[in-house]
Amino acid sequence: SLNAASVRPETVIARPDQFVSTVLWTGNSTARSIVTNNAPDFVWTKLRNDANNHNLFDSVRGAEKKLRSSSNSGEATESGSLTAFNSDGFNLGTTGNVNGSYNYVAWCWKAGGGKSGGGGFFKDGVEYASAAAAGLDGGSRTPTAASVGTKQGFSIIKWTGNRAGITVSHGLNSAVKFYFVKNLDRSSDWLTWHTGLSGAGTGYIRLNTTGHSGTASTPWNSTIPTNSVFSLGADTEANGDGDDMIAYLWSDVPGLQKFGTYIGNGQNNNFVELGFRPAIVWVKRAIANSSPDTSTNYTSWVIMDSTRLSYNGLTPNHLYANKDVGEGYRANGSNTSNLGDMLLEPYSNGFFMNNYGTEV
Repeated sequence: SLNAASVRPETVIARPDQFVSTVLWTGNSTARSIVTNNAPDFVWTKLRNDANNHNLFDSVRGAEKKLRSSSNSGEATESGSLTAFNSDGFNLGTTGNVNGSYNYVAWCWKAGGGKSGGGGFFKDGVEYASAAAAGLDGGSRTPTAASVGTKQGFSIIKWTGNRAGITVSHGLNSAVKFYFVKNLDRSSDWLTWHTGLSGAGTGYIRLNTTGHSGTASTPWNSTIPTNSVFSLGADTEANGDGDDMIAYLWSDVPGLQKFGTYIGNGQNNNFVELGFRPAIVWVKRAIANSSPDTSTNYTSWVIMDSTRLSYNGLTPNHLYANKDVGEGYRANGSNTSNLGDMLLEPYSNGFFMNNYGTEV
């Protein structure tokens, strides 16, 4: 019979929410559990109605170990923050960064499994005794811990850097399209690689800044990721000598996630086709200011999601990966109710970018 199940391609994931989810809560300064209906290994939280840094947690580094995308600071331990990773969500303590008298959002990704204490080698829900046993010893540098989800195309890899040209296994068995790297031991920028950046293995952009993309040989050793490994070069930000390093890597998965580029038109109704209805959309202007737009606008990492939309994006709900400002503000901190700001309008097979945008 002709129905949705019979015409859906086999490669489409029927339940994306089992791997990626957005959850909202109002803090109450009381230890509690947040239900995401999956087993997240990467939890990215943001306080919505006030200025506060983003807080990033993962099961590879362990609970209460936070990073901040809106800062270049290294890893810090915050007692009472995200205290445990659960089979259906995560636990929170009482710290105001994640559970004070405010509204919060978390974007959650499931990788290969993990434990609240961090460490170990997990792949597709199975814990292995070593990187080799998990099939993660194919690079010149062996990971020290990892969580890999091959079906959903997402992995978290930790290793010890050496500030030299190396390769590290990512375990996804598919071409990596997007990843960012953070030095855990130092104050250093988040270096990011995206398949759409110019310069192939030399292109990079920084997650925690408004800067446009650049090219250099040192971040990725002039080498793009393969189906088995990603490359790091002689760069302290990407591969610090003797430093603990972490990378979050994604590949395209039909029906779940897609990474690419589009050309802005400065008008309403610029449609971007994905092949599915998006729950989370990130947008970053990649090129340097040039004619016809020589302004300094449109430079922050804009995060939009359908969970926080009021009605098809008609109210701006932007948050910015590189800024601590609250929801409803422009990235420069100015308040706005201006519907001329860039708006997300999700459709069944992609999204419209409406209006010209004024994020900075």
